[in-house]
Amino acid sequence: MLTRHRLIAGTLGLTLVLAACGGSSTASAGPTAASGNGAAAEPSFVAGAAGELEGMIPNEAGGVTFTKTSFDGSSIGGASGFDTSTLDPFLKAHGKTLSDVSMAIASPAASASGATAMVIAIRVKGVDAKDLLSVAGSDISNYTKTNIGGKDVMTGGEAPYSAIVYPKGDVLFEILLASDAVGKAILSKLP
Repeated sequence: MLTRHRLIAGTLGLTLVLAACGGSSTASAGPTAASGNGAAAEPSFVAGAAGELEGMIPNEAGGVTFTKTSFDGSSIGGASGFDTSTLDPFLKAHGKTLSDVSMAIASPAASASGATAMVIAIRVKGVDAKDLLSVAGSDISNYTKTNIGGKDVMTGGEAPYSAIVYPKGDVLFEILLASDAVGKAILSKLP
């Protein structure tokens, strides 16, 4: 299982890869594969593969405007911060495959100087989001269960590594690196 810091690093790394590959707000990515000479091939990202999931994340909250992108199961794996050695058995245990997995990420738009909030939404279609905690990199052992704006969440960490984890149906939302005010504003706009 990944720690929260590794998830943050993985997500930030994926965001940087997407920016370098020209990915924006409509994503479907192919996994990295070895080429004929043994070198790793560049991943190819096409935005919008999980548009419905992307649409659940607000375009703006707390004064932060977001750039969103999303991936289907064929794009998810080591590049996204998931530990596939944990994901694969999890999917099998729930009778699911990578085609049931989707992920959306929202990061501050370039014009949002100084803003660091990120939102990640992960779905395994038909699986309770609380079950996803074991494979989504969320180490919540020291988190506090609370209710914010009528939503049952778990909060943890301290700025600049704070997080709000919000399981809703089969979607696990994580709000990372946000101030309390921005985190609450984002949460208020989630389903």
